[in-house]
Amino acid sequence: MSIYNPTRQSARSTCPLRRLALGFSFAFCCNTVISQQAATWKSSRTYTAPKIDGILDEPIWLNQAAITEFRQVEPTLGEEPSQGTAFYLAYDSNRLYFAMVANDSDPEAIVATQLKRDADLSGDDNVVLVIDPFLDKRNGYYFSFNALGARQDALIRGGVTLNTDWDGIWDVVTKRSDTGWITEGSIPISTISFDSQAPAWGLNIERVIARTGERIRWNGTQRQYLVNNLANTGRLIGLSDLRRASGIELRPFTTVTYANDRTNGAETTRFDPGFDLFYKLTESTTAVLTINTDFADAEVDDRVVNLTRFPVNFPEKRAFFLQDAGVFSYSLINNNPLPYYSRRIGLGPRGEVVDINAGARISGREGPINFGILGVSTDASGDIEAKELGVARVQWTLTDETNIGTIATYGDPRTNGDAWLVGFDLNHTTGQFLGRNANLLDSSLYFQRTGATSLDGDSDAYDWGLIYDSPTWGFVSYLDRVGEDYYPALGSVRQTGVYTVTGKIDYELNPKALKSFVPNLSYVRRYNMIYNDREQETVGAEFTAETQRGTLCLSATAWNANDCRSLSSSEKACLLNQVTLRGTAFRPSSLFQNLVHYPPLLDTPKSRTTGGRKILTTARSPGAPPPSSTLIPVTNTPP
Repeated sequence: MSIYNPTRQSARSTCPLRRLALGFSFAFCCNTVISQQAATWKSSRTYTAPKIDGILDEPIWLNQAAITEFRQVEPTLGEEPSQGTAFYLAYDSNRLYFAMVANDSDPEAIVATQLKRDADLSGDDNVVLVIDPFLDKRNGYYFSFNALGARQDALIRGGVTLNTDWDGIWDVVTKRSDTGWITEGSIPISTISFDSQAPAWGLNIERVIARTGERIRWNGTQRQYLVNNLANTGRLIGLSDLRRASGIELRPFTTVTYANDRTNGAETTRFDPGFDLFYKLTESTTAVLTINTDFADAEVDDRVVNLTRFPVNFPEKRAFFLQDAGVFSYSLINNNPLPYYSRRIGLGPRGEVVDINAGARISGREGPINFGILGVSTDASGDIEAKELGVARVQWTLTDETNIGTIATYGDPRTNGDAWLVGFDLNHTTGQFLGRNANLLDSSLYFQRTGATSLDGDSDAYDWGLIYDSPTWGFVSYLDRVGEDYYPALGSVRQTGVYTVTGKIDYELNPKALKSFVPNLSYVRRYNMIYNDREQETVGAEFTAETQRGTLCLSATAWNANDCRSLSSSEKACLLNQVTLRGTAFRPSSLFQNLVHYPPLLDTPKSRTTGGRKILTTARSPGAPPPSSTLIPVTNTPP
């Protein structure tokens, strides 16, 4: 099966030379911005479900039009694709169906290497389907597959962030042909939450042709956007009479433990039954009850080598907490501090597993309100008593681009004391800043306050952040302040008692010899309120050249870290004129290295030596003694 892909006049044109002074002058010929309105597609209803076999011989595929209006994102912005693509959409009351014909002039050269579920498909020929069933530009679904039928899926939260640990129920079958490859698939309506009153769904489609580095997209071909950016989706209309999932889903389970004590011959057998009960209250609201929760089927965490002083936040992989996880998310430009981090529940203060006796959750969306309420009862573990923990989150959608929310948590799984947190956030995201589709503006403002036993000092945290991204200019800035006694017992924070100011600006050029050339300037200042002194101040410049074969980056950084006045001058560290080369053909290397020093920013830190550096990891907890100002510098030996 082949398609006819009509040619159109190229939207690519040239503009006058531009000059950027950043210690040196550069002049390149660049491309104009391609402005476009959101594309719209009407889905066809079918009353006969197609057989998902990769053979497009059903009337629903043969008798309807297909989406063929794709444009290049890479390597040449706005150009016609080198290969034709036709994408079909249909639906009935229970499922959303899709099919695709991907023409390829050299079918033997199609790259398809992955077979595992949720593998990284970026190196293969692949297709991505993104849908936003609420059209709120904040929460959506990501479905991807390659020419072998390997699948990857994710929840989209905060408008762009992917939670790949979610595994939805959907199906796809692919077949090779003499003219390329063909796909047929379906997504049950029960897999997704949706708003039947929404006038349309957000939709975007992207195809990658790996061997040529070509990336084509249906809507939003601006290079600075990812396909999973919901602010840049097109519109899918015509969906009606969708049937919500059946009311009840029960998942029983049991754990059997057998022990044989060879010293006295005693044998014991223990049965621990439990269940998860899911009840769909409405098409977009779900209630979940779990008893004697068993997380034995959850995937293990990936190994991470942490060379920083801050703990790593591993992603959530437990199904009970993944359901509607986007409802509880907190949109932060800096992603710190987090008022709610679900991995706190079920783990003790030293990382040991704590049994969950029971839990309940109601979450979803009704009208303009996203909401979630979660309560969990945990068993006693070691010196920690049994705990009752709770989280409540509400977000109001004020406009298509603006929402305001509030969050509250109660309980402390790491101590025998009590703890609470309240906060609010305001978020604004638009893909049409200053009236142009190519301009992305993402801004957020939040305030949080905590309370805990034995902590009665400064416990406020607030942040303002801004991201602006256009085809030429980019700007990121945030200011955050975290009080010394800020303690998110069910959340996460890297460091307390600091405020940070960060700014970065870049300008993208598109010379004909390169895919892009981006110089940027950055500034970071961190002030330690515990020691009343500057902790870090960084001014840097970076130049990134992207070619078809890879990326070369040259950066120069001047870093003055006047750590703490309580330390002697001989203990203070200063790393100057750090120049690095990194990219496809270069390994990261430091040309100038001196003593690197990290002050004890948190109370009574546990430390470990990694790579010659003193790594401080623990945050202050209720009842901790006053901060110590003693630190022995550790020499960082050059590699």
